[in-house]
Amino acid sequence: MIRLIASDLDGTIVSEGTDHINPKYYSVIRALKEKGILFAAASGRHYTSMRRLFEPVMMDMVFISANGARVMSQNRTLMEEKIPDEYVEEWVTEARKIPHTHIILDTKKGFLTESRDEAFLHFMIHGYHNEMICTEDVLRNTGSVVKLGIHLNHGIDELYEIMYTQWKTRLECVISGTGWIDLTMPGVHKGTALSGIQKHYGIRPEETIVFGDNKNDLGMLAYAGAGYAVANAVEEMKKNAARVIPAQEEDGVLRILEEVLESAHAEYRHRKYSCC
Repeated sequence: MIRLIASDLDGTIVSEGTDHINPKYYSVIRALKEKGILFAAASGRHYTSMRRLFEPVMMDMVFISANGARVMSQNRTLMEEKIPDEYVEEWVTEARKIPHTHIILDTKKGFLTESRDEAFLHFMIHGYHNEMICTEDVLRNTGSVVKLGIHLNHGIDELYEIMYTQWKTRLECVISGTGWIDLTMPGVHKGTALSGIQKHYGIRPEETIVFGDNKNDLGMLAYAGAGYAVANAVEEMKKNAARVIPAQEEDGVLRILEEVLESAHAEYRHRKYSCC
């Protein structure tokens, strides 16, 4: 029996960097909850962006934000893994030297950034609908940072190799969506966040299914009975998933959620008539 469903957002449920979601997701998430099935959205996005996207059902689900570094439920923090200030300072100092990039620091209130690029800020504010806090020096305003992020339009794979080599012993480093690299504390990713949710609610991995499209979704597969990759996913995700489903543009995830819901209805009817 399925009791927990976790899904990536960008490229899996919505188009990258947008808030265009099929409203049917809201009614399905509510119906799943009524059947005792919890839905968790998992993303590198800031919690405020995810909360806006799912506002009609935000109290009926769980949010894995910052690629697993922060887990929220009903506006309460279930889990949070902060990056030491000395790591933040070193990383920011080095990242500032990389041309044509934009850096963000994920804090409780929003994303800190030094960028003044109008196109980037428009994308972050009006596309992702993130809370952006623009400052001259992010290191003077850090607070509690759970994720470091850097955006580059071209050459992200090459930059990832450099950054991974430099930080692999101190921070988790993943490609997260188009043009993004995210860094969190070691061992902190969507999969470990999913494991924490399972422990919190008493749910077993075999009672869990997950959906994704990118490399930062691979970690969830180890904590699920079945993993699904949308048809537009990267090859590594499709290779490791139990099944490839229709693409994000075709609402492949929604189709599976409706199948799960129908199966839950059928099981309920079977138990009802069996008791009679």
